[in-house]
Amino acid sequence: MQKQELFERIENYLNQTLSPEERRAFDQELADDPELRKAVELHRSLHEDYNTGRLQLRANLRNIMQEPLPPDPPPAAGGKLRWGLWLAILGLALFLVWRFWPEHKIAPVLPPAPPAALPPTPADPGPQKENSPIAQVDPARFAPNPGMEALVKSSVRSQSIEVTLRKPVNGRRFMPDENGVVWVRFEGSAHWSGEMRPSRFSVLFFNNKNTDQPLLEVPINVPAAATDSLKIGLHQRLKFSPGLYYFTLEDADKGEILYAGKLLIGQ
Repeated sequence: MQKQELFERIENYLNQTLSPEERRAFDQELADDPELRKAVELHRSLHEDYNTGRLQLRANLRNIMQEPLPPDPPPAAGGKLRWGLWLAILGLALFLVWRFWPEHKIAPVLPPAPPAALPPTPADPGPQKENSPIAQVDPARFAPNPGMEALVKSSVRSQSIEVTLRKPVNGRRFMPDENGVVWVRFEGSAHWSGEMRPSRFSVLFFNNKNTDQPLLEVPINVPAAATDSLKIGLHQRLKFSPGLYYFTLEDADKGEILYAGKLLIGQ
């Protein structure tokens, strides 16, 4: 047997992709061939080292997500100097107008004008809600999170489940209605081998500051008829304050991140 063929059989055996007949035949070969058993154990240890490295990478990404955002830069030192110069020029102009204004010109005496009607006092709008378009939006809500940005751009994905999302487009902006609500459409697909079939996916939403605690988790159940693929179609209602938000699609059974994206809400 060629080495490449033996390597592929061992990989298929460890990944559980052999047919039942092939697996029984391979088990019999393992019982009869000690050299084959050594090769399988070597491949198994390599698999375990690979999975341990992926778990460590996930933990490192979580630690990066928890780092605080950098402070805003101090205002430029020259701002006060420029304001002082403009005030000095304005004061000089007022002095020249007062000094050289012709004193012999006397304005004609006009009869007093009738008092103008005062405009009605506008009603007090009261405290404004955070989702109101008039309310002041904190720019820090739109500051990118370095750890999540790296996760969105990363090509690290699951080796057993392949996820493709066509909607929403990464970085799309959604404008809330008068009630502060937006609707986000998730469209895509997930594929896996038959023996690695998941039972449930989850879509988790995070703000740009605390990416360790999700704001919302939405389950996506996998029906029994979906043997090796699932068409994703989720129309989700969100009522979040204006800002930058991230989302991940995960295998709910393993807690494994399969896809990461981001969206903007409001101005």
